[in-house]
Order: sequence, then structure tokens, then C-alpha cells
Amino acid sequence: MKLVVGIFLMSASAASAQSLTPAECDEIQAIYQIVPAACAGTPQPSATAPTQKQLESNIFFVSGGAKLDQKAQEQIARLGRVLNSRPMQNACLRLEGHSDTSGSADVNTDLAARRVETVRTALSRFLSDPGRISEVIIRGEDAPLANIAGNSPWQRRVTLWARTCQHNS
Repeated sequence: MKLVVGIFLMSASAASAQSLTPAECDEIQAIYQIVPAACAGTPQPSATAPTQKQLESNIFFVSGGAKLDQKAQEQIARLGRVLNSRPMQNACLRLEGHSDTSGSADVNTDLAARRVETVRTALSRFLSDPGRISEVIIRGEDAPLANIAGNSPWQRRVTLWARTCQHNS
């Protein structure tokens, strides 16, 4: 089973979030199309509601930057609570660092690496087990969001993927 936590919650299972505010419940519903158990009385989103998969599964950065703004910090804190909830607490995480096409490929690869490390450090503070971040991939400018210009600010991002961990028996 795959999850798109997203930052890409790749599961349709309802996240039973801990201590979520009504506004956070509404945001999780709108973005991830799930209703956390802690939000059980909140109406389901409409089947015709637009999904924001390209936006919800990423943390975005300013040009040339690897610092998290206030909105990204809040997004990571909220994500940490969701990832520590019962349905998500055993998910393994993959972080992918990206850049736009401004500048050289080498500079963009370095920038993507700094961005992914920033997100890894910030997210690790919120996870009950930071070792769940099991994979880090640096894409640089090589994997742009589809149908968006390579030099668009939307390309400056770290994508977070969550999946069911494959345990060796």
C-alpha cells in the first residue's frame, strides 16, 4: 500500500490525528481527502472538490533558499502530528529535494540537497522515531512537477513520500 503524505499521503486510510484543531481537521480534509478519526463529525469533502496533489505533497522554498518560512514550519509541525498518529506511525518516509532550472545543474543539485536536509532536520524534531526517514533523494532540476515551467517557483521544493515499511523477517 502506498501513501502520499503531503506533503503525499499515499493512503486512503483516515489518519487519527492527536490534538488537531478544527481548522487543522478542515485543512487535512481539503488537502488529503481524508477525515482523521479525531475529526469524526466533520463532513466528508465533496467528490468533485479539486485535489491539489502537486501542491500538498511538497514544501516550497524561495529562489536560492533552503530556509523554511513560517508557513512551511507550521506545515511540518502538522505533518509530524499526522505521521505520529496510529495509522501513520509505522510509515517509512522518503524525502526528495528539487530545484527550479534557474542556475547551473550543479548549483541546483547542491541547493536541492540543502533543502532536503532542512526538511529532514525540521521533520525529525516532530517524529517519535526520526529513523523513519529511510530514504533521501536529491533530484535537483531533473524531476520537475508536470505541466509547470522549469523555472517556476513551484519547482523549488522537497517532496515527502510515505509508504508502508517493508520489514525484513
